[in-house]
Formats: sequence, C-alpha cells, structure tokens
Amino acid sequence: MSFQKIVSSRMKELNLSVRGLSKKCGVDSSLLSKILKSKRNPPADEKVIIRIARAIEVEPDYLIFSCGRVPSKWQSFFERDDISKFLKEISSGAFTRKRGVSPTKQTQKPKAIKRPYLPDEIL
Repeated sequence: MSFQKIVSSRMKELNLSVRGLSKKCGVDSSLLSKILKSKRNPPADEKVIIRIARAIEVEPDYLIFSCGRVPSKWQSFFERDDISKFLKEISSGAFTRKRGVSPTKQTQKPKAIKRPYLPDEIL
C-alpha cells in the first residue's frame, strides 16, 4: 500500500482531519494536503515520516518502507553480502521450485508468506 493510502485510511479510522494530523505531527497542513493528493512526494526526512507514523498510530518502519525507502536502522542489514545474495535469489525465483521436481512438472507454486509489518512491494 502506498504512503498516501496508509495515511489517508488511518486518518479516516482515527477521525483525523489534515489540520488535526498537522497539529499532531508538527508538519505543515498544506504540505500534508499536497502529499495526500499525490502532488508532492512523501517527506524525504525519515524523522518527519516517523512523526507522521506515530500520529496515525502506525509502525514507523512500515510507513518508511511504503515510501520505497529502507529505514536507517535497517541500512546495515541490507548492506550485508549474504542478505544481498539471498534477496537476489528470492527475486530471481530460486526458491519457488520444490526440490527434485522439474519446473515443468510442478503443479502449484508455494504461496508467499506475507508479514503485516512489511509492504507488499518488499515481499
């Protein structure tokens, strides 16, 4: 889900207006309005995204990932060679085949495990 959709849906659930959210997180209401209408990109500053996440009661990392960014506390994790190799293997489909079964004889692909705290784009 996109940053805008997450923020908008949480604002509805919490019955928050743009001005209400603006006061809660300390971000200019006109900027928030433009971001929610996709006229501006989500904030570049991770600290601002974290303030917005806390104001709408969402896990900050989830909101940061929804912007297509990696949270700073996860940077060193994703820079590791073994993790990089593992992610490349996953994206190439190396883990979708069952052992001992050729790709042509395989009837169903295993379903991906979804974790609620990570956006679908990363899975």
